[in-house]
Amino acid sequence: MNKHTLTTLVIALALSCFVSAANAVPVLQVAAWDPVDGYIGTWDTSSETTVVSGNEFIIRALLDPENNNVPDTYNAMDTYVLSIAVIPSLMEEPPLDLGSISVEQLTNPPSTPVSIEVTGDMTWGLPPIEEALKAKSLPSHDVFETYFYEFEFMFDPSKTTSSIDIESYLLGLPDDGSSGNDLYYMDFAIDLSGFSMDYIAHFDLYFNQYVEGEGYTIAYFAPPSHDAEGRAVPEPGTLILLGTGLAAFGAARARKGR
Repeated sequence: MNKHTLTTLVIALALSCFVSAANAVPVLQVAAWDPVDGYIGTWDTSSETTVVSGNEFIIRALLDPENNNVPDTYNAMDTYVLSIAVIPSLMEEPPLDLGSISVEQLTNPPSTPVSIEVTGDMTWGLPPIEEALKAKSLPSHDVFETYFYEFEFMFDPSKTTSSIDIESYLLGLPDDGSSGNDLYYMDFAIDLSGFSMDYIAHFDLYFNQYVEGEGYTIAYFAPPSHDAEGRAVPEPGTLILLGTGLAAFGAARARKGR
């Protein structure tokens, strides 16, 4: 084997390892889902997050219970946490009323929607996921105190879907790192129509495990590249009223200028 062939082989091997690592399916993922269009949203390259714009959408939590990249096996009947945090940073703890966020876990029979008052029903502080990122020396989007809400749930073992890497899917990349395992999923209907459009709802997913002497700590979480953000948009009626108001204002100015 000559030197050129060896160099080419080494480069190809390095690239294949990089692609495999980049496309590997995590144990936990957060995705935006639509019953008609399937997985939706865009993968924002600056924030490295799935972004969905709209007032009503479904957040899908995904679990790979037998992921080859980690030594543990995760049980669907364990307790998992869907965390909803307010961003950008509020800098300090103000007595803010930012409206409400409605969350309904889509189970059979249907569950009762939970209306979360933002910020009255939320906790102020550093979200637990940020503590976990720092402890594992992993990059975080931003680390700051804000309001957050933790929604505990269990996966339903009867709800499974084909393996997918959300980041690769949204970027249109080959999903060569799929584990091949069926994934458990749990859907949550999100309604941001009552939430302030000046802020963003950030969704994280993690698994709490009891550790003797430490209590419950985050054992595993959806990596920062596999979480999601929801951004509220104006209702159509609001846009019509705004357009009508601007038109009336323009007509009044035109008459005044005559």
